[in-house]
Amino acid sequence: MALAPEDVDKFIAIATEENLEATPVAKVTEEKRLNMVWNGVSIVNISREFLNSNGVSWIAVPVSTDERWSADTVRATMSVQTISA
Repeated sequence: MALAPEDVDKFIAIATEENLEATPVAKVTEEKRLNMVWNGVSIVNISREFLNSNGVSWIAVPVSTDERWSADTVRATMSVQTISA
């Protein structure tokens, strides 16, 4: 759940009243990267662009219905794009 910083303590208090445990685990920033820190060390630092791509991009290429789908045809219609993490 994402909360405004000024609402965190109130939310934790309400959760405690309901016998639920609530702990802040992240902070939203303007930086367009996911940066996870553990014991003071950045263990994940990847761009939002990479996250949005799910790590891969696909391009649909129309082909005629009578074209044979050989391995060469598939390779020729596929496009690989590398997005820097």
